[in-house]
Amino acid sequence: MSRPDVVICLKCPKARAKARYIGRDLIENQAFNEQAFEKQYRDFEMKEATLKEFYNASGVLLEANSGMGILSAYNKLILKLKQADIEL
Repeated sequence: MSRPDVVICLKCPKARAKARYIGRDLIENQAFNEQAFEKQYRDFEMKEATLKEFYNASGVLLEANSGMGILSAYNKLILKLKQADIEL
């Protein structure tokens, strides 16, 4: 398997991620509750740390904030990609 040119890590504040997750219950699915979120978030944090460490050491990790509106997050991501000389 070849090495990726870039690995993008989209950062979202925990409170914003929780609100988005719990907001999914609009489809009347009780599985999207605070306990489920906390478990999934803990699992995510453990796995994310290992992956970020690996890709950062490889020099391909690019972190971007996704805890804002879609257009703002997109524009900031594009700017970071350009600053890192990543071809779009």
